[in-house]
Amino acid sequence: MAGTSDGDSEWEYYDDNVVLPDYWQDYVDQERDFKVSVETWLKYFTKPCENAYHWNAYREFWRVWVPLLLAPRHNTTSIDKFSDVEERRIQDILMDPLERFIAGSVNDTSELDGLTDGASAVCGYIFKHGETCYRCVDCGQDATCVMCAKCFTNSEHRNHSFRMSASGGGGMCDCGDPEAFRNHHICSIHEEQAKLTKSPEEILNTFPKDMRDRAEDLLYNICVYVLNVISEFQNCSDLRSGAKEKELFPDLQFPTKHSKFCTVLLNDENHSYRDVIRVLKAVLPNISEKLAIDLTTYIDKFGKAVLKVGNYQDCSEVAHKIDRLTRLPQSTVLKAKVVTSVQIAHERFASRLLDWIPRLLERSSGFRALLCKVLLSKNYNNSELIAQAVLLREPSALKQIRNQWTKVFIDSIIKDYDSKTKLAIIYTENYSRLVSNFITDDQERNATMTSLSVQLFTVPSLALNLMENHSALYQLMDALYGQLTSTMDEDDEMDLSGWLDERAEFSRILETTADLLYLLREVPTKEQWNPKLRKEFSKGVSKTIEVLSVMQGMNGMTREMGAALEMENMEWRLAHDLQSQFNRITQLLVNWIVSDKEVLLQSIICTLSAISRNTEEFKMKSKHLTFLGQSRVYEVIDSSLDEKKVSVHVPLHRLLISIITGCPRHDMVRSLGMRIEQPLTLVEPVLEVIVLIAQINIGMWKRNGTMAESLAYIYNNSTKDIAGRKSDLLLVQLGAALVDDIDRYLVNLLARFKLAKWVTGDLHTETENRSEDFRERCNDLADQMLMLLIAIVSERYYGGVGEGSSDRLILRREIIHLLCYEPRSHSEITKDLIEDEDYVGEMDELLQEVAQLKPSTKKREKNVYYLRDGLEEEYNMYFHGYNKEQQSVAQELQLNKRLKKGDPCPPPVLPKLSSMYAGVRRVLESTVVLQMCFYILRGAQDVSANKSKYILESHLHKVLYLVGLGIRQDESDPASQFKSKLKKHRILDQLTNLISNRKDLPEHISKLGAWIISKTKDKKDAVEAMDTSEGSSEQLRKRRAAEAAKARRAKVLAQMSQMQKNFAAENKSLLDELEDEDSGRGEETSSQDQEKETICLGPQQNDPKERINKHQCILCQEESSVGSGMPLVMTSFVQMSTVMSQMPTYNGSTDRERPKVCDTYLDVARSCGLHVSSCGHFMHTKCYHKYYETQLLKERQRNDLMTDLTRFMRNLTNFDASAAEYMCPMCDRLCNTVIPVLPQVSTIRKKMKSAPVIEIGLNSFIKGLKELANSVSLPDGDNTKIFEDISSKKTLKELGDTYGPEFASCFKTTGTGTDQPPVEEELLDIVEAFSTAVYTKSLCFLPSEKDFRNTTLCLQSAAFTVLNQELLISYDSKPLFGQSKTRDEELLKQLVRFIVAFPVCGRRESSVRRLNHLRSNALYLLAVLFTDKTKVDIISLDAFGVLVSLLISLPSLFHNNSTPRVLCGRGFELHCLKICFLVHIVQILLGYPEKVFVQFTGMSKPAGKSLISQLVAFTFKSKQFTLDPSKINSTKLLDKLEQDCLPFLRSCSMLFRHLSDIPPGRDLLQNDFEYRYLAKYMGLPQTLALLLESPASQTFLEYILFNKTGFHSESTIHPVFPLSFRRSVPPKVQGKVRQFFPVGNLTEDPSWRGGLIPLPREYLELLNLAGKYSCPNSVTGEAYSPSICLVCGAMVCSHSLCCEETIDGEKVRGCTAHANYCTAGTGIFLNIPDCIVLLLDKQFRGCILSAPYLDKYGETDQRLKRGNPLFLDERRYQDLNRIWLRNDVPEKIAREFDENIIILDEWINF
Repeated sequence: MAGTSDGDSEWEYYDDNVVLPDYWQDYVDQERDFKVSVETWLKYFTKPCENAYHWNAYREFWRVWVPLLLAPRHNTTSIDKFSDVEERRIQDILMDPLERFIAGSVNDTSELDGLTDGASAVCGYIFKHGETCYRCVDCGQDATCVMCAKCFTNSEHRNHSFRMSASGGGGMCDCGDPEAFRNHHICSIHEEQAKLTKSPEEILNTFPKDMRDRAEDLLYNICVYVLNVISEFQNCSDLRSGAKEKELFPDLQFPTKHSKFCTVLLNDENHSYRDVIRVLKAVLPNISEKLAIDLTTYIDKFGKAVLKVGNYQDCSEVAHKIDRLTRLPQSTVLKAKVVTSVQIAHERFASRLLDWIPRLLERSSGFRALLCKVLLSKNYNNSELIAQAVLLREPSALKQIRNQWTKVFIDSIIKDYDSKTKLAIIYTENYSRLVSNFITDDQERNATMTSLSVQLFTVPSLALNLMENHSALYQLMDALYGQLTSTMDEDDEMDLSGWLDERAEFSRILETTADLLYLLREVPTKEQWNPKLRKEFSKGVSKTIEVLSVMQGMNGMTREMGAALEMENMEWRLAHDLQSQFNRITQLLVNWIVSDKEVLLQSIICTLSAISRNTEEFKMKSKHLTFLGQSRVYEVIDSSLDEKKVSVHVPLHRLLISIITGCPRHDMVRSLGMRIEQPLTLVEPVLEVIVLIAQINIGMWKRNGTMAESLAYIYNNSTKDIAGRKSDLLLVQLGAALVDDIDRYLVNLLARFKLAKWVTGDLHTETENRSEDFRERCNDLADQMLMLLIAIVSERYYGGVGEGSSDRLILRREIIHLLCYEPRSHSEITKDLIEDEDYVGEMDELLQEVAQLKPSTKKREKNVYYLRDGLEEEYNMYFHGYNKEQQSVAQELQLNKRLKKGDPCPPPVLPKLSSMYAGVRRVLESTVVLQMCFYILRGAQDVSANKSKYILESHLHKVLYLVGLGIRQDESDPASQFKSKLKKHRILDQLTNLISNRKDLPEHISKLGAWIISKTKDKKDAVEAMDTSEGSSEQLRKRRAAEAAKARRAKVLAQMSQMQKNFAAENKSLLDELEDEDSGRGEETSSQDQEKETICLGPQQNDPKERINKHQCILCQEESSVGSGMPLVMTSFVQMSTVMSQMPTYNGSTDRERPKVCDTYLDVARSCGLHVSSCGHFMHTKCYHKYYETQLLKERQRNDLMTDLTRFMRNLTNFDASAAEYMCPMCDRLCNTVIPVLPQVSTIRKKMKSAPVIEIGLNSFIKGLKELANSVSLPDGDNTKIFEDISSKKTLKELGDTYGPEFASCFKTTGTGTDQPPVEEELLDIVEAFSTAVYTKSLCFLPSEKDFRNTTLCLQSAAFTVLNQELLISYDSKPLFGQSKTRDEELLKQLVRFIVAFPVCGRRESSVRRLNHLRSNALYLLAVLFTDKTKVDIISLDAFGVLVSLLISLPSLFHNNSTPRVLCGRGFELHCLKICFLVHIVQILLGYPEKVFVQFTGMSKPAGKSLISQLVAFTFKSKQFTLDPSKINSTKLLDKLEQDCLPFLRSCSMLFRHLSDIPPGRDLLQNDFEYRYLAKYMGLPQTLALLLESPASQTFLEYILFNKTGFHSESTIHPVFPLSFRRSVPPKVQGKVRQFFPVGNLTEDPSWRGGLIPLPREYLELLNLAGKYSCPNSVTGEAYSPSICLVCGAMVCSHSLCCEETIDGEKVRGCTAHANYCTAGTGIFLNIPDCIVLLLDKQFRGCILSAPYLDKYGETDQRLKRGNPLFLDERRYQDLNRIWLRNDVPEKIAREFDENIIILDEWINF
């Protein structure tokens, strides 16, 4: 450290450990506060960036205070945040002085507060990874020009065609950049800033000079400080405190002595979250799961985390443990190092400083100009500019610092064009070093400052400037060249094997090529080309050709003739990826080259020279061949693929042909032929590739393994010409056009295929006995060669081969051929044809022109394009863009369609050849092709046993097609002489003879031949020829016509049958519904003599309608009658359900509890109940047991085979056998139990001995029950045992004496030992099994024999299911009776019969136990109704649930171990209904809010003193309403009550319809939503007023309400009736656990009827809302894959560790955890980033569905790959909602299961 003495220029050096530095000595001398820095900084400040004292005042202060305030504390980690007090201290001492110093004031920043011009017109928002960005297709310059959600929604682009996509991270919003958009480059938000006329420099000049100087000095020193701390802290001795300072600041001993070291774990891209968590748990003692997850998340977010603070030994031990744990199992070691606490403190402060800079820039744009000056003109360490130093030293910076530097650069340099230009120059000049750093970097790829390249190279003017003045293309290509040449072996060939182990480096190399795409995207105009640009660009082209030269011939292979390869070589994949990526660069490069004549000429010369250097000198050999009688010696290239190494990579040739396509534009066609002197040798490498692919196609390279097959597959299937197939064909066509001797050219082609003898005919006549393998290979090669010839002649749309060709015509032709293959959706067409999204608009126009968008005949939910009529004439049967499969399918489809019209699919009309390719016409006129046509046509006539084995029908058709192409050529080109040559060489005669003599030819061949003949003769001759071709025998013609018609008929019938099967399979659920509806309709409406009115309860009850029900067993197919013969069961599925829950949404004020079924009665809010569903299929009990045991055995065997993969096994089946699940053998519906199929209740009643029922008045009945309830004795303690000890002091005799024999007759039993068995013996076990299943599914454990819940839960499940069905019927607006699905009606019927027969169906011991439970249940219910002995309020129970329990339990009140009476409808059933109805009326009134009663005030008829007035008064008092109850109009109120109680009455009528076996009358069938008809059917008074006027009603309500002292109204939830399906709305007030409800406002829509939450129409809104979500469980606040619960609307993280919880011993992620709390484990979520719907059930089961959002083409977009605007499809969402309402989520998951798809991840991880 140096100090001064009295201003002397001499310096004295001293030791800080001995002498206190001058900076702090000044504080001591003047006794100033050590925490105040601004005064001292102002004192020592001289001028910007000058170190006048040889020490830095800022760093002197920071050296002490940064460790004091920011050093990590002992035994803390990075997760341990500073307290609020500590944060305020840091802000006061370290951060606030920065702005005060700039302002020049010790105490305030008033001079800065007046600056208000800080906002820039350029947005510059930096996208996070996965965040949605938006691109305007109409206005954006390219795909990289995007806007953030805020700018986009406030711009004109909102109304344009746009795309949505997920950002990879690091990009920025381009709003405000005029070069990013052609129109509307700025949003309304930033438009105000754009109106400012002053530039940042002008604003800076208005600053006071002293403030400007201070700001510049501070910014410079901050930048240098950050660079020092991050990249070379070990060399920063001035940041380490000396002994004297430690004496002055005693607290420094903590970070410098006691807690001196820290163990830091660094981030990399090689280790997963689970790897890091596992390591943390192993090295840190007693670490919790939450802390491990938080630390891992912190490391991933910020790049590193402090794990331990302490002495060196302890910290070093942790680091060594991490090294040991990851050295063996991982390819790379997880980096951990020990650093000093002081260094950590300074790194933390450096991060805070970088965060502070953007906030300073917001004050004024003048600071932005000042920072740009510092970064771009000030040196770092006197060697390089600060901006350059930041870029080059990035590898030493971790993730957080990199991201902060990126933001600083974007907020300053990138927002200013001139500064951006300077940065681009720095970036370009240092590109090679930057790329090397990026490739070897181990951080995530979105955490790098090289992402700035997209901001620099995509600016058109800037890219052109860099290209012209700074050799940008050369610099970028040179960097790539350096990387590729590093892999060269001793033979100067690329050796890619090293990258097989370093795939990350290779993929990074490919990523850097994106910079070339950015740079070359905008082609210069004619005016922009100048000599300097030509020179620099040509220099870059030369370097590009050097790169291509390195790739030329890479990854070659030699044909394996012996044994197959023992080890596959996977280098081909790397080579293919490299070539594919570079092809895109070449396409853009060619656009530049062909735009200027001089550059084009120079590039052609350079490319030809490179090809010459990289092509071996070919040997020639002579071939003596005879064609059409003319013998000649041909000089051809002596080469064979069997003997040499060959590669599919010839990028130089493909570049050449791409460049040559620009020659006609500049009138260079004539000079081109002069420069290409040897077309034969030029084409040879490409011809070798074509022949290689042909040989692989026919299996000649099978021994080379998957490498050869994969290369051929890619080559044949590259619709976008990634593999160069089109380029290769173009070069072959060019060679044919330029070569002097076309016959020699074609003979050379034949030599490559080894088919010269096949063409001359020698092979057909030779006597040598060839092997079958040889013949097959020869024929296959002939097919391949013929298709090549057809392509050479017919493909005239690409590369300017034909006149008038354009990109639009090419695209149009490809679309037509794609639709000739099969109807395609828009996304499929785009995927196959469009690489650049800028052409999607043009493609849409062409689709409208050539196709129609219609629903698919295969999948009704899918829209596809069908080709318009008439355009099939443009179809080419051998279209070069087809692969083999597509060609075959298209040919079959088109021939089947067109042959019926007599159309053999002849060649389409050909465009005339362009001048450059005019020589191609000679191919068809050559003696080689004519000879081939002659011999094939002549040989095909031979049908003898000695006919040639080298002529196939496929050869014949291709030859005819070639002839047809020649005819088309004559039509388009007057210079063509093909027809005359056909006649001259008697080829037409051969064809005529063939058609005449071979009547067995396939129809498409014979008709094509006839078409050719008709085209080559005049009209008269053509007619005669056609007549001749049909045969001279009229009888033969008729016979063939009849056979053809028969064959067509059979084929059509087969197609119709297959279509019916496909339709039935695809629409199974829909057909089932239709069938069910028809069946259900028939049951109630088939009878013509239906009664007008019926009554099912009470003394006026009608006689029951008895039917004999028969059902067929789906296993043995035998039919059985219910109640006689073999007993039956029905498949069913029991599950917990919250579909009808009326509970308020969780508000976070308390600990969250999982929904659970109440073990006694259904609560009034129906929070969670047991739902039973069924597919309605029946089985014999024996058949069922056998089937189920077989399924169990299979699962046992499967588990035995895979005992170690139990968790993984969950994903291999769609049912869980351990939970008694199985699939219905008929329809594959998920089931987990069976219901016994019982006869009608009236039939069961006939089998039981029962005394006649004596009618009793309701008043007496109520009073008797009241007295009995008063005598009930309830035990104290555990509620689960309450039913075991409950008793009553009153006997039936005592009650009968008091209330008459009528009361006693209601409860008389049938006696013992005299009754017939009510059901078959086998069904008794099924009854027990079903009740056990209900118990198990609700309480998740097996019941004990004495557990009363086994009984109450069965009754509850029946009540809940009936209520659910009634709601569904109402929701669908269907009639209550007769229109339900058969399966629903059958389920309801069997459930009612089950609960009615439940008391009497059991073996002796179990029956007695069950009767005791029912008696206890009845006594408890009576105690709840009439007394205050229980803690349960009758108002808190669901009235219908209470009704079911009363009905089934009351007959067992006095059972005395004898069988109770079976319900008939004429006993107390009507009284029970009235009792529960009155309870329900009270519930309705208590549920009304005060505003409901307001509408009934001030009317003419006050309530008076009636019972309804008493109920109103009671309600007002209980709910503390301010209204006067005496002013309520009772008539209007009763009308409303009648309407609101209809769901209850409808549910009751559904119950009693099957209990009494009395169907409803015609009046009720037609008016099931009217009170009087429902009341009439159930024996109730026809108005509610009449019911309330009865004395019994008064008595009952006095007992349960008015005179009851223990009414618990305040603590009871009072839902608003009539109840709907679950309607979850966001809580108005949230507690400590806050949830985010992004679409909560939509739940206020009055049209919403419940179920799944309403969703916005546009998916864009959801994406924007998801971007605002901050996960409360994440240590970083970031949300990973946010998903909306479609039931409650809360947003949670999917597939993220931040929301992980442990439930039932399983670690589950966000969606699964939320589903357990929200929907009892059955969840429906919309994953917003991926645009998918996630269904979950039971933690380990789930499926993924398409989101109900469609684009304008009617398609979904999973993972937003296409990015089209999406809109809610109401029909799809209703289908999803119906799945939820019907409790069919588990069933849907099971149906979506595909055993061929293995889900490697577990559903609990979602």
